[in-house]
Amino acid sequence: MGIKTLLPFLKDVTENSYLDSFKGLVAAVDASCWLHKAIAISYSQFGDDRRVKEICNSYLDLLERNKIRPLVVFDGLPLPGKDRERDNRAMQRKQQQQKADQLRRSGKVTEARNALAAAAEINHDLVCGFIQTCRQKSIDYVVAPYEADAEIALLYEHGYVDIAISEDSDLLAYGCQKVLFKLRLDGVCEVIELGKVLQHLSLTQEEFLDMCIVAGCDYLENVRGIGIHTAHKLVTKEKQIS
Repeated sequence: MGIKTLLPFLKDVTENSYLDSFKGLVAAVDASCWLHKAIAISYSQFGDDRRVKEICNSYLDLLERNKIRPLVVFDGLPLPGKDRERDNRAMQRKQQQQKADQLRRSGKVTEARNALAAAAEINHDLVCGFIQTCRQKSIDYVVAPYEADAEIALLYEHGYVDIAISEDSDLLAYGCQKVLFKLRLDGVCEVIELGKVLQHLSLTQEEFLDMCIVAGCDYLENVRGIGIHTAHKLVTKEKQIS
């Protein structure tokens, strides 16, 4: 899910771009983000996941047309440290499923499909379908030991990839220097460069990480009354969170 409200907070250093600006590069792709996006589209249209594989394939084709070589990174085992967050998400999905059932009984088909999209989760079959697509297209992929974002950061650090494609702001906290967000099938995207973020906020990488943790992440309970703006002020004032 990422750092709460971090991306809106960084709007001043977010640049609009097109995928063809990154021709010739290797891109690490967070597979779960594309799967979630494809699930949302498919359920909103049909109330099921029939288009998920097709949509993921369309994104791979988009990279190919723009001469970008993808390295698709899939989530591995669940992190024990995120048990609380997973329980919360499971409860939210259950509530959305109940809402979808009520809307369907009321004849509100479009609203029911939107609720079903919120209730849907990535399952084994969808992941295997995406992996099968990668194999058929001879596209490199890896399954991370745990979550994909940490693996992508490691790949970036060791020079295996040039950019990352995700919807998860955690990649910036992990130290990825250039991340593409909100990629559309027409090639439009948003780009955030970590160096520009640190300069804009007058923070070091370690201080930026402190700010993200204080603002709220998937691993800790939120501190009441402290959001991203307050977290930035605290880190700027103290320069160290102890």
